[in-house]
Amino acid sequence: MTRPDEPLPARLPLGCDFDALDWYAVIAAPRRERQVARDLVDRMLWAYCPLTRRWARGRHRTPMHARWVETERPLFTRYVFVGFSVGFPAWHLVHEVDDIERVVSSRGMPLRIPGAQLEVIHDREMAGAFDEDARPRRRRARFAEGDRVIVDVLGVEREAIVQQASPRAAKLMLEVLGAGLRIAADPDRVKLVRDLGREETQSW
Repeated sequence: MTRPDEPLPARLPLGCDFDALDWYAVIAAPRRERQVARDLVDRMLWAYCPLTRRWARGRHRTPMHARWVETERPLFTRYVFVGFSVGFPAWHLVHEVDDIERVVSSRGMPLRIPGAQLEVIHDREMAGAFDEDARPRRRRARFAEGDRVIVDVLGVEREAIVQQASPRAAKLMLEVLGAGLRIAADPDRVKLVRDLGREETQSW
């Protein structure tokens, strides 16, 4: 059996005449879009599952050590488009596919999808319009324990000391009415004090 993570065996060619077919949409079982498309192609039907290329963590026992890998995922989660010869909708073949949960319908009738709309989506997919440009960069905290910072607290800027910093949060010790108060702040609301009386906003 073909594995779900293998490439789709029959991509629609660039010269495909979408308007020469009657197109409909079906709802696939979760994470079975490409398997549904393969099963439809095996039954001599046209099938189109638009894909997007994204960066994701590969498999590793320790997530932080997993490598970034480029993956292909369905652009429309759980949707697969099926094309019939005009006037000959072979629904009996569609219903043979186990992983199809239902046909997208309107008022009890299968909803026809304009071929021109699918052609636009296909052309943009081939041009990479739906792909991520690059691997996400790892965010790094630029504050260190003991740094003196200015933090926005309910619209009021107050001075605080960094106790712990991470890319997504900063744990600070804030002095309020002579007492120390520990808070967690959004990095975007924190400024690092470079010199006495001088502040410089830092990006994370």
